Amino acid sequence: MRKQASFFLSICVFVIAPAVNFSACSLSRFETGDAAASSDLWIREEIIFGTDIPDGGTVSDNDWQQFLGEIVTPRFPNGFSILSAHGQYLMQDGTIVREKSWILILYLPAHGIETNKAIDEIISSYKQRFKQESVLRSTSPARVQFK
Repeated sequence: MRKQASFFLSICVFVIAPAVNFSACSLSRFETGDAAASSDLWIREEIIFGTDIPDGGTVSDNDWQQFLGEIVTPRFPNGFSILSAHGQYLMQDGTIVREKSWILILYLPAHGIETNKAIDEIISSYKQRFKQESVLRSTSPARVQFK
């Protein structure tokens, strides 16, 4: 995403809140109630990829599927979710740009330098491959239950 500053995202029913900054140790402060007795504390990662390419064109659905297969799946073979979205961004020059975006959602156990490294590799690869100035990453604590 070659956009900066204001970030607004509209998705049918979903609303994304501002990123929550926390360290791994702050998960222990994440309040646990009776519901937590049958769940584990994890991390929810949302990574938002814009599809406009600065030199013109867009990241096609085929390009995106190839990126998922080559870059994302090998790093997170246990699974992830993808949402299609439409983003709106305010450029440095004051221009509002609207573009199709992809949201990658990962739920991960709260441990791991390797996990952080894998996410950084995904972001770096996307930026390089599709000439993006930035990719948005939001990390927050999550209670996860597999039922």
